[in-house]
Amino acid sequence: MYFTKSFCTFIVSALMATSAVGELTQVPRRAAAGVVTREEANAIRSMTREQKMQKRADDCLSAIENQKLRAREDKTIGIDDWNSGKGQDTLKTTGLATCYGVVITGSYEGDNDGDDRYMSHALEAERGPAEELFDAVEGARDNGLGNLWALLVFPDPKSFTDDDGWTDDDRKDIQAEHDWYIEWITDATGGVAPEEKSHDYKESWGIKVNSGKGVQSGRFVT
Repeated sequence: MYFTKSFCTFIVSALMATSAVGELTQVPRRAAAGVVTREEANAIRSMTREQKMQKRADDCLSAIENQKLRAREDKTIGIDDWNSGKGQDTLKTTGLATCYGVVITGSYEGDNDGDDRYMSHALEAERGPAEELFDAVEGARDNGLGNLWALLVFPDPKSFTDDDGWTDDDRKDIQAEHDWYIEWITDATGGVAPEEKSHDYKESWGIKVNSGKGVQSGRFVT
């Protein structure tokens, strides 16, 4: 009898402990995507006809907005060109050897919206694409674009060596082009000096801005 009573007491205690643990560790069940939970269904049942119509309209608008957020455009910038994007858009350019690559990104505050990533790829002394980019960034700043960041990828003047046939005058020209970009990027961004990445002009570099505005640059970007 003692054994039976003790065993029963053990079983009851174990069940109580299991129940207590179950209550502590229980996680509410989450519905899979597109599945209406019991709570949501009950809430819908309690709505008036007009409220249900409004909910259906809201659901439709929400689906449209989500589709817009998922949509993106992958843009490739060629030589002597520039482009911009927003949302999930990506920007990419390759073949930067003696050319100059510029990236400017930012974000909007409040209800303002617009392009928030910019890229140009220009030959030496062909400043048109960069100037158009700078004008676009200044216009976006007027519309609320802030938190700006910039990148300049350029050929290292020191890589134009005497052994390859270049002179001090050539290196001065390359340095002057670099200095022009630094000045104008800083001006277009309202005082943000760009991050600078130089490379041997015999190397071909690329730049990519991903959908989250993360920026990659280097020989590995193709």
